[in-house]
Amino acid sequence: MSLTNKFGLVAGTTALAIAGSAFGGVESDNDALSQIAELKQELAELKQQNGQDWLTEQRSSEIRGIVQDVLADADTRTSLQSSGAMAGYNNGFFLASPDGNFSLKVGGQIQIRWTMNSAKDQNTDYGFENRRTKLDFSGNVFSKDWTYRVRATFPAATDGNTSLDFAYVEKAMENGMSVRVGQFQAPWMREVLVDSSMQLAADRSLNAAFFGQGYSQGIQFGY
Repeated sequence: MSLTNKFGLVAGTTALAIAGSAFGGVESDNDALSQIAELKQELAELKQQNGQDWLTEQRSSEIRGIVQDVLADADTRTSLQSSGAMAGYNNGFFLASPDGNFSLKVGGQIQIRWTMNSAKDQNTDYGFENRRTKLDFSGNVFSKDWTYRVRATFPAATDGNTSLDFAYVEKAMENGMSVRVGQFQAPWMREVLVDSSMQLAADRSLNAAFFGQGYSQGIQFGY
C-alpha cells in the first residue's frame, strides 16, 4: 500500500469519526430539546390543574355564601309570616300587622347648611351648621281610625335642649270629623304649618318667628 493510499485511508477514517461525532451531538441536542418540551408540557398541566382547583374553591365559597344568604332570608320571611307582620319601606321604614290595625313608621330629617353673617363693626362668622335633626314616629293602634305621631328635635349647634315637636293621638270619626289630643301645631299661619322639610330654599320669615304660635298643647276638633 502506498503512502498516498495510507494517507487517504487515515483521512477518510478521521472524517467518518468527525461525522459520527457530529451526528451524535445533534441526536443528543434533539433528546435535550424533547425533554425540555416534555417538562414545559408537564409544568403547563400543573399550572392548569392548580388554576382550576383555585377557581373551584372560589366558586364553592361564593356558592356557600349565596346559599347562606338565601337561607337567612327564607328564615326571616318565615318568621314574619308566622307572626303575620309586614315590613318594608314606603317613604319611610314601616312595620305593620296584616290587618292594618297596628303600624309603626319611622322617618327623620337632617338639615346641614353653610351660612355667613357679616355686619358693620362685627366679626364675620361663617361655616357649616346642623340646622335641624329630627326623628319621627307615626302610625296607628287598635284600628286605622286611631293614629299617633311623636317627633323629637335634637340639639343644634346653638341649642343644647332636646324637645318634642309632635306628641299626640288622633281619632277619626264619621263625616270627616276628628279629635286630636296632645302637642301639635296650632292652625294659625300657613307659613308655620308648612313643615320645615317642605320649605323651598329659604327658611321661615321674621313674621313667622314673631307671630307664629309654634306648638300648642290641648284638644283640637277637626272637620
